[in-house]
Amino acid sequence: MLDQKDAVSIPTSLANRFPSNSINQISQVQLNAHEVIHKSVFILITGERMEEYVGMVSSLWIANGQFFVL
Repeated sequence: MLDQKDAVSIPTSLANRFPSNSINQISQVQLNAHEVIHKSVFILITGERMEEYVGMVSSLWIANGQFFVL
């Protein structure tokens, strides 16, 4: 359950990408039995076309069945 003090406005980038879909802020994403992503944790970002880097989670969203970390 999202704590009211953590609630923020829907980011413009998500609102523009999903104009007619429901966009909801969520408190956490359970990756598996032992790993959870939530606000203020650090995550390692990797990809085929970019270098690895570390980012801090400021908010989590679900839109059109997809999760987004900002």
